[in-house]
Amino acid sequence: MIFGGNVYNLDTEGTQRIDFQDKSVATVEVIGAWAVLLFATKDCHVVAGENPTAKLTDFFLAAGMYLAVNCPAGTKIAVIRSIDRAVNPLMRPKDELGDPADKIGSLYITPIG
Repeated sequence: MIFGGNVYNLDTEGTQRIDFQDKSVATVEVIGAWAVLLFATKDCHVVAGENPTAKLTDFFLAAGMYLAVNCPAGTKIAVIRSIDRAVNPLMRPKDELGDPADKIGSLYITPIG
C-alpha cells in the first residue's frame, strides 16, 4: 500500500472486526500500529480515541470505501451505523423494517506497518 508517498505492508493477520448496529461499539484491543486501514460493509460513523463512543455526528465512512487513519499509542476505534435519512426506520411500521440482519454492518481494522 502506498501511503504518504511511502510503501507499507498491511498486517492482515492483525485485522480486527467489529460488528455494529445502532449503538456505538468500540474495539476491545488497543490498536498496535501507527496507522490503520478501515473498511465498512455498511454506512457508518467512526471515531478514534482512548475510550471513544461513536455518534452520528462523527466522521462518515461509506460502505465499501477504505480510509487510512493515524493511530497514536493507546487508540481504540468506535463505530455506529449511519441512519438512512431518506427512510427513517422510526417512522415505518415494524412489518416494513425487513430483516434485522440487513442492519448489521462490519468494520474491518487492519494495521498498516
